[in-house]
Amino acid sequence: MTVKSNLLGLETGGMPDLNYCRLYQKLQMLNCCINHKKVGNSAPPAEATDEDEFYDAEESLESMEATPQKVLHSVWNQPQGRKERTKMKLLRSGETLYEPVTQALLPMTEDMVEEQSEMMEQLGDNAEGSELRARILSASLLSDMEAFKAANPGAEMEDFVRWHSPRDWIEEEVLTSDGCKMEGRLSGRMQAPCNLWQEMWRAAKPIVAWRQKRLFDDTKEAEKILHSFSALRPAQIATLLLPAVMHASIHRLLEELRPNIQLPDAVSNCRAAIAKIVQIVRHSPLDLQQYEDLLPVLQKIEVRLSQFNSLRRRIIDYGDWEGIDEFVTRLLIDGNVSLAGGSHSPAGRALLKAMGSLNKKDTSSGLPSPVKKEFVLRAMAHRPGNGSTCSCQKLFCSVDEDSVRLAGAWTQDTLFY
Repeated sequence: MTVKSNLLGLETGGMPDLNYCRLYQKLQMLNCCINHKKVGNSAPPAEATDEDEFYDAEESLESMEATPQKVLHSVWNQPQGRKERTKMKLLRSGETLYEPVTQALLPMTEDMVEEQSEMMEQLGDNAEGSELRARILSASLLSDMEAFKAANPGAEMEDFVRWHSPRDWIEEEVLTSDGCKMEGRLSGRMQAPCNLWQEMWRAAKPIVAWRQKRLFDDTKEAEKILHSFSALRPAQIATLLLPAVMHASIHRLLEELRPNIQLPDAVSNCRAAIAKIVQIVRHSPLDLQQYEDLLPVLQKIEVRLSQFNSLRRRIIDYGDWEGIDEFVTRLLIDGNVSLAGGSHSPAGRALLKAMGSLNKKDTSSGLPSPVKKEFVLRAMAHRPGNGSTCSCQKLFCSVDEDSVRLAGAWTQDTLFY
């Protein structure tokens, strides 16, 4: 796969965001594959070795004691893949514990998570299935163990647990002849017989992250997405776009609902519709009927909003006053509103002008005179006689400035005439 640049308009890094629709997640996964490919094609990061560390000569004994001592490792056991120092020390050697460079987490889209969950369920609940399930999920753990061993030569299982899973390292205060001191131990889960962590630690070899087998095959995943896109039919593309279209329509409604518009349940219905869309998107297979059930709710909000804007615009043409939004809202909800001051108030005068304009013929806003009129008359009659079966009769009439056209379609009973 040829890598050129990331997809425009999308986030350039990170994991696919499961809060977005599946189509957007697929596009994010493509960007993630491109980023992984770029990192894989680049050279491994340069690391500082023991020969690169220099310490100035100290003049006092105290400064010499504070100077970190270099630990010499054998040629075949040099530390690799160190990311940064930590405040912890290795239990056996007392060296500084380094955080290793590890492989990135496996990016997954929502449908990939569902496929993995279905596969895990098919393994069953017996002991063999549970062990196989744990080994499948522990590929990332084995990679971290190998990177940890490469960064910290001579490290023990306890050192890895302290860094990777601090909850499984229990420290207790122990009373000794020299006084009280803190001693640590592994949790009961880690000390259980046939513990998977213990087995994996013994099998893990010190291998730096960029020399390990890749947990994420970016080329394979990108080709799968591109193949699925090329096989999509127009109806499937429209289905993938439905969540985005519905969300955009609701967002548009919320933009039109200004804070001073207190239409009943408009905002709450919009938020409920968004929550419903999220629930529909996460349901597999997709049920289009659930989208259709949302349309009447959105239609009701849109009609209310259109009525509000139309009535407000009609009234505000003849006068604006404070509280016009509240007046229009109450008029839509209750059907009638009492005005303090009646026709002498600003609102009353504007309403009188608006109602007076309804009785005047406005040629500028009216429709032009028709060029042609068409009429269609339909009737049921007994033809050719009263004893005949009743049948359909039709008359078409067209009237324009110069002519009148008539056309008839008649039927008659040929059996019982």
